[in-house]
Amino acid sequence: MSRLPLTAHDREVMLSRIGAGNFEELLRPIPTDIRLSRALDLPPPLAEAALVAHVSALAGANTPVLSFVGAGSYQHFRPAVVDYLCGRPEFRTAYTPYQPEVSQGTLQTIYEFQTAIVELTGMDVANASMYEGGSAAAEAVFMAVAATGRPCILVSDGVHPLVRRVVETYAHPNGIAVRRVPLLGGTTSMAALREVVSDAAGLIYQQPNFFGCIEDQPGLIEASHGAGGLAIASVDPLSLAILESPGALGADIAAGEGQALAAPMSFGGPGVGFLACKQSLIRRLPGRLVGATADSQGRPGFVLTLQAREQHIRRQKATSNICTNQALVALAFLVTVSALGPRGLEDMATQAVEKAHYLQRNLEARGLPSAFDSPFLWEFTVRTKGPASAYVDALLPRGIMPGLDLGTIDPPMTDGLLVYVSELRTRQELDQAAALMEEVRHG
Repeated sequence: MSRLPLTAHDREVMLSRIGAGNFEELLRPIPTDIRLSRALDLPPPLAEAALVAHVSALAGANTPVLSFVGAGSYQHFRPAVVDYLCGRPEFRTAYTPYQPEVSQGTLQTIYEFQTAIVELTGMDVANASMYEGGSAAAEAVFMAVAATGRPCILVSDGVHPLVRRVVETYAHPNGIAVRRVPLLGGTTSMAALREVVSDAAGLIYQQPNFFGCIEDQPGLIEASHGAGGLAIASVDPLSLAILESPGALGADIAAGEGQALAAPMSFGGPGVGFLACKQSLIRRLPGRLVGATADSQGRPGFVLTLQAREQHIRRQKATSNICTNQALVALAFLVTVSALGPRGLEDMATQAVEKAHYLQRNLEARGLPSAFDSPFLWEFTVRTKGPASAYVDALLPRGIMPGLDLGTIDPPMTDGLLVYVSELRTRQELDQAAALMEEVRHG
């Protein structure tokens, strides 16, 4: 398809064909009070070399920032092979794989992505991916409600606040009640859970949770199962390199966000959600599912299978209205975990844990203790002297973003700073951040 711009004659022919006298007639349905009545205020055109110089000057005005903010979007090492493979035209321009005979490459990458998710989560089956972690959690709720017949779901306050909001948004128009389970000492309160679990379809918990604390997975799963509900684990995929998988511990569904092992932080997106479950729930799994098969001559092949999507069956019988998957970002996830391998993922996770604990000890020695005593991985909550916003305001002009001011998420936690450390941070950077935060504390 030619990408050359239309000529004036081309436009006249098109307008004539549709019966319009001029372009303005096409805009007539748009109210005049919301239409721009002047030309765009743009600078004059530039030659390519001058434009490159101008954009480079704009980029040079950016201030590099050493960031310790995670809270759901994380920076990790990305092997160079990830961008190389994902940039190949057969992947970058591939369309939806409805015709398996011409989509074998795309179907195979999805199948292998599903396999990687199954191996990480310890579940029996995974789908082709979800839009992001929030919608994956919401779809898990629908699965639990359909499986149990109970129109109520429990969500731990340790689940990311934005994920909770997505779940609530999905649940409300479908008549599903969402009950929150409070925390005690940074983790889900078992006593509070037992008081409300009796009639719930299941419980969503996050591991590690939003505040960085490691939850008592076996206890949460047992409490939910004991009341006849399902256990839904919202997990960080990198944590599964060093923690026991939710499937091995007995959880029914695993959901989560794979951005940390797939894509740069990129101002908040795109990400890639994943959703996996036990074999007994496979018929309720939404979205695409790719299976392996063989043709009449015994040659291996890949096809879409067990489709319960609204595009394939009657809408009222569909498990969900999701009709696609994040194929390119899922491919990036697959390439990353394949390139690093089990040992590489474990090494990455271990380095992040060790560096986070080093910074936590450093801060505690400087009078900035952790808010909770619970074990953590690479994210922890610091109790600041005074409002956490003061640390952000003081250090950001000096090129350091010390963490997330939890007062912006939960107003009572104005003295909470959520700090994230990746394996990419150096000892010098960690020491610098700790020293500057101590300066602010003595302020």
